[in-house]
Amino acid sequence: MNLDKIPQDLYHGLREAFTLRPDTPTFVQPERQQLKEHLQKEEQFYSSSKARSSRVFAHCLNQVNDNLISHQHTGLPAQKTEGYKQLASEVYRGERSNTSAFMASAGQWLDAFNGASTQRDKVDCLIGLVANTAGGSMSGALDDNNYKTGKAFHPAKE
Repeated sequence: MNLDKIPQDLYHGLREAFTLRPDTPTFVQPERQQLKEHLQKEEQFYSSSKARSSRVFAHCLNQVNDNLISHQHTGLPAQKTEGYKQLASEVYRGERSNTSAFMASAGQWLDAFNGASTQRDKVDCLIGLVANTAGGSMSGALDDNNYKTGKAFHPAKE
């Protein structure tokens, strides 16, 4: 592991996760495309239901996925894709809070870090861990508001 390169790798990884490139990507990782399609399907379901709670986890996930697609990022493991799809579905259906989804995702990134073999994979896992932990910390206020206003008690129904 090249420790001198870690800060630069972290910077580039964060920049890719949080900025959108204006040009159209020439390649999209299949796992990222699957996640994008799943989130679109869930958003359509949510929009057609009477659910009123916040879905910030899925919204942030969709934005970061779009950003990484625009940078032609290919480091999303298939197992993590399935984990994200499950968490997003649970949030959309009101079965899981945003905070819980972010923290569960952070735990999944920690598990992925332990199995990562390259420095780039480890850096991606660290970014996922930190970003999801921060998301969980900030979404607590939204989840609290959903309970105080009763929005959390109106989950999406099929």
